[in-house]
Amino acid sequence: MPFKPVPSPSCVQCGKSVYFNEEVKFQDRSWHKECLKCKTCSKKLEIGGMNDHEGDIYCQQCHRKNFGVRGYGYGIGAGSLTSD
Repeated sequence: MPFKPVPSPSCVQCGKSVYFNEEVKFQDRSWHKECLKCKTCSKKLEIGGMNDHEGDIYCQQCHRKNFGVRGYGYGIGAGSLTSD
């Protein structure tokens, strides 16, 4: 029986083959270590320091700025209290 090599997965970012020693897995997808960058600021990312939004990856700061909670701080505090 001839040997059949297992095909390497493709990098989500560049589309080239990702070999085991250069592979980073995130959300069940394969990336090259060099291709794992924030979509907004192009900062190199590491596991634990990134967030996913609709299939794209972002650093924590860009994710918070673009998709975080909005409006916090308005109407909060003693000035918004009313007495009846």
